[in-house]
Amino acid sequence: MKLNSSGNGYSTYSTNFVTITPAFQNLDSSYSVTGVRLEGAYKDLFSIEWYSDGSIRIIPATTGRLKAGKNYTLSVTYTIKDASGEGGEMITLTSNTFNIKPKQSVPKVTSSVKQLTLFASAKGESKAETMYLYVPHSDYKKGYYAIQSASGSLDVNKDGKADLIVSTMQTTASSGRAQIAVYVLDADAVKASAKGTGYKIPVTVRCVGRDGVSKDASTTVSVVVKK
Repeated sequence: MKLNSSGNGYSTYSTNFVTITPAFQNLDSSYSVTGVRLEGAYKDLFSIEWYSDGSIRIIPATTGRLKAGKNYTLSVTYTIKDASGEGGEMITLTSNTFNIKPKQSVPKVTSSVKQLTLFASAKGESKAETMYLYVPHSDYKKGYYAIQSASGSLDVNKDGKADLIVSTMQTTASSGRAQIAVYVLDADAVKASAKGTGYKIPVTVRCVGRDGVSKDASTTVSVVVKK
C-alpha cells in the first residue's frame, strides 16, 4: 500500500488500496457473503469495501495517520448466509490475520528553470538569483509531498569552504513547493568568464510525506557564472 495518494483524501479510484479475494473452505454454493468488517487493534485506521465479485478493498480511513514501514495487523470477519437452509442460517467467519505495510518512495524534485545565470561581481545572499523547486503534491501516480527545506553548496577550489550556495527562502504548504536563493559566496574562488562557466550545485531537499515523516531527496541546481 502506497501512502502517496491524490488530493487530500483517499478513494477507491486511486492506487492506494489493498485488494483481498477470500477463499472459503467446506462451504457450498448455497452460502453467500452478506457483510464484512475489519478486526484488530488498527481497524479504525482503515475502511473496508465489499464488491459483488466477492473481493474486498482495504483503504486508509483518513490521511496522515499511517506510518511508512510499519506493519498493521488486521483480519476480516465475514457474515455468511445459508440461502437454502430453513430461516436462512447466518454464520460468521474470521480470516487469518494479515499485515499491511505502507511504503513511501523518495520524491522526484523538479525546478522552475534549467539553469541560472550568476555574476561573480554580485556576491552575497543579497544579490542572489531565485528559482522554485517542486515535488509531486497531488498526483495519485507520483505521490504527495511538501518541501520543508532545501540547501546545498559547492566548494569550487577545494579549499574546504563553500563558494556557491543554495538556501531556502520560503516554502508553500498548499503547493508543496519551495523558493530558493542561489548565490556566489566567494567570487575569488569561482572561475568566471564572459561566456560563463557552468557548475552544478548538489542540493538536499527535505520533504514531508503524507505520513508526516520527513524524507530527503537529492537534486542539483545548474548555474553559469559570468564576469
